[in-house]
Amino acid sequence: MSGILAGLVAEAESQTGRRRALRTEAKLTELAAAAPPARDFAAALREPGLAVIAEMKPRSPSKGPLTDDYRPAELARAYQGGGAHAVSVLTHEAGFGGSPDHLAVARAACELPVLRKDFVVDEYQILEARALGADALLLIVAALAPARLAALLARTRACGMEALVEVHDEREVDVALEAGADVIGVNHRDLRDFSIDRTLSARLRGRVGTGRVMVGESGVRGAPDARALEAAGVDAVLGRRTAHAGRGPRYHDQGTGRMTASDTYTQPRTAPAGTGTAAPGPTGPAADAGRGGWTPGSWRSRPAAQQPEWPDPGELRGVEDTLALRPPLVLPDEILDLRRSLAQVAAGEGFLLQAGDCAERFGSCTEAGVRGKLRVILQVAILLTYGSGLPVVKVGRIAGQFGKPRSRPTETVDGVELPVYRGDIVNGPESTAEARRPDAGRLLSAYHHASAALNVLRALTLGGYADLGQVHDWNQEFVRRSPAGQRYEKAADDITWALRFMSACGLDTRSQAALHQVQLYTSHEALLPQYEQALIRYDEKRRGWFDTSAHLLWIGDRTRGVDGAHVELLAGVDNPVGVKVGPTMGVDDLRELCERLDPDRAPGRLVLISRLGAGRGAELLPPLLRAVRDAGHAPVWACDPMHGNTFVSASGYKTRRLSDITTEVAEFFAVHREEGLHPGGIHLELTGDDVTECLGGDLDEVLDTHLASRYETACDPRLNAAQSIELAFGVARLLRELRGGA
Repeated sequence: MSGILAGLVAEAESQTGRRRALRTEAKLTELAAAAPPARDFAAALREPGLAVIAEMKPRSPSKGPLTDDYRPAELARAYQGGGAHAVSVLTHEAGFGGSPDHLAVARAACELPVLRKDFVVDEYQILEARALGADALLLIVAALAPARLAALLARTRACGMEALVEVHDEREVDVALEAGADVIGVNHRDLRDFSIDRTLSARLRGRVGTGRVMVGESGVRGAPDARALEAAGVDAVLGRRTAHAGRGPRYHDQGTGRMTASDTYTQPRTAPAGTGTAAPGPTGPAADAGRGGWTPGSWRSRPAAQQPEWPDPGELRGVEDTLALRPPLVLPDEILDLRRSLAQVAAGEGFLLQAGDCAERFGSCTEAGVRGKLRVILQVAILLTYGSGLPVVKVGRIAGQFGKPRSRPTETVDGVELPVYRGDIVNGPESTAEARRPDAGRLLSAYHHASAALNVLRALTLGGYADLGQVHDWNQEFVRRSPAGQRYEKAADDITWALRFMSACGLDTRSQAALHQVQLYTSHEALLPQYEQALIRYDEKRRGWFDTSAHLLWIGDRTRGVDGAHVELLAGVDNPVGVKVGPTMGVDDLRELCERLDPDRAPGRLVLISRLGAGRGAELLPPLLRAVRDAGHAPVWACDPMHGNTFVSASGYKTRRLSDITTEVAEFFAVHREEGLHPGGIHLELTGDDVTECLGGDLDEVLDTHLASRYETACDPRLNAAQSIELAFGVARLLRELRGGA
């Protein structure tokens, strides 16, 4: 084995050892068994004419970077659209810039057989290739003893894949034939000195014999070289070459008029203006899963803020693997329905209500717990619908909001320093070292509790609990009980008369689905990238990646770094994405975030959630609104009046004043009116329980001295049901005034 090849093999062994430490062979076997059936690599190369295996690699050890914009998914689709018969994805990291994730992305984005090109010397790499979706892999004769080659070839076939067995001289051809190779690749490059001999395939053709597929590798510069190899009896070529902008990879044979082969190339470029031609593949903010080199795991190369220190990385990886085999919690069709609804909101034709727990507890994912939160969300929604005269898009902070960012990684309790409580998905709230220890098993628990909550939600929202008449009755009860009920009587009476009018016209709320059922979408902060990546799925029909843990994911004010892991993670999925916009957000920062997350300016993609604090909106919000508008984005702007108004009361409890919350919402509406923009929604932390966590309210006003009586939040203070409805009446009035109502 040459020195160069020996070094590459040693590095491959080292990389495999690191991955083996994170994922056991038993788990990899389970993932491989669950992978889609392999596509027939050899059959694709036996098609009439010269077949093309189009190669993908970001860089070369000798030439350095081969493209400044490596997009595996777009590239795989472009190769397929241009007539390639198979795709080769280089996954070796050192010197080539490859990644196993690139293979998974390319395989999901096209319908061609995909070859894993790496320095394979271990059965673990074969299992890994199948788990990633590979249909074939490369075995290099020069890197393996004959018996080892035969064993690895047999294991490859046992996993349902084919092997491209690479040779460079007559002796290696004989070794490959003895091992039973059916697809033999002749590498024109001598791995001892990297020199090229393009006549090698012709010289070895007779020794390979008939009945086997022969592939010419390396140094194929374009159509002339491909024609020469075809004339020499080669069945396929493998290589990479840059194509002219907008041009497909096939070349046209002037003599026969037949499309016979392809110029292999690296990254298709957009056609010049006026040509009417562009690189193949869909467009959209995340339709191209390879935008900027994105893969579901590309966030791992970025700094990730607000992460716990997992004590056992191997256990964490095992949990990720298990989650990757679980069914999605939500479906792409539902996600796209939400995007369409949010696009209406962005156009001023709807209003967003996003509401729910600050941090859900696993114990609240019961029928009673879910029912209570759903009730208050529906009560708020009907009032907002009344005030705006617009459809209200209802999104819950529910069925997944199990984690919370924290201001410090540790806290001192009774003189003992402990890891801070980060939500039930990470650790427990009890003040003991054992409870506060991050536990990767909780990610699985979070999935199962989210699934349970979703089941209850779907049963309630489709089973009559959301009946419009019933929800209005609940609000009338609030009006009757409130000392300031007269302030809300007109709104309540208007809704009563509207319901009576519908009944008089023969519209029974119990028989009309639109009045009897409701669509409630789910959302949570995408705080733990490992959990989110495990639930990202590629949808073949829609050619896009979807985070199936929730319909909408948002990035918090503490994790919104444009070069950070959280932004990278959500940049490539087709879900709507929210971003919290706090008082430290600069105009340039916001522009960069919008460009990264919404480069195609697609309405319904972005929800920008301001959380500035009462009294600060008039100063901070206008330049942000203008910057986003002037950059051509059309987001939904929503107001989170909770997080900017938190303080510690005299009694020592973290709390918020309902009056501050109301003030921030009013400022949000006023600024949008002045800027000629649509105030698109509100984002609230609330509960259906009669808690005492926020100060104020007309009905059973909460004072500082009351906070201790029912302070039950796992993290931040929430509005109770009565406070939520009081706020909703106020927002309904603002909406009605905005639309010119009395």
